[in-house]
Amino acid sequence: HYIEKLHKLDALSALPRFAHFMLLIDVLAKSSYSLISLKKGSNQEFFAANNMELIKMYLLENYHKNIDLGHLAQMAHLTKSSFCRKFKSHFFKSYTEMLNEIRIDNAKKLLLRGEINISEIAYQVGYTSSTYFCEVFKNLTNYSPRQYAKSFENINSF
Repeated sequence: HYIEKLHKLDALSALPRFAHFMLLIDVLAKSSYSLISLKKGSNQEFFAANNMELIKMYLLENYHKNIDLGHLAQMAHLTKSSFCRKFKSHFFKSYTEMLNEIRIDNAKKLLLRGEINISEIAYQVGYTSSTYFCEVFKNLTNYSPRQYAKSFENINSF
């Protein structure tokens, strides 16, 4: 259905083509990331790359939730093992590594505000254990969350 609409865009002139393209993007954006099913012989590499980018967008928007590997694989119309393999070949990291990086980046922003404690930050960015959050934070930044926040307190006091 969407592929047919994409092919019809070729027949339109510049402004109507752009308008129809934007409508198509809007429809896709509102589709709750229900990704396009692929048929044999279609341009699978193109759609596989776009699927992975949509998955990344989903992670960026939902990092604070409990994200299940099975759900991500289902969104991409792949088995869990195929999803993991394709994700890693596309981004050069596992989906867990990317999710942790996204969560920790958002935790850093919350730490710099200094408005809430570390346990609450852990829960706000999607971790169910503040101990595990601190472990992941230290592995990714070489600082504990408290050390990270203190280092910026010292800079801001100058």
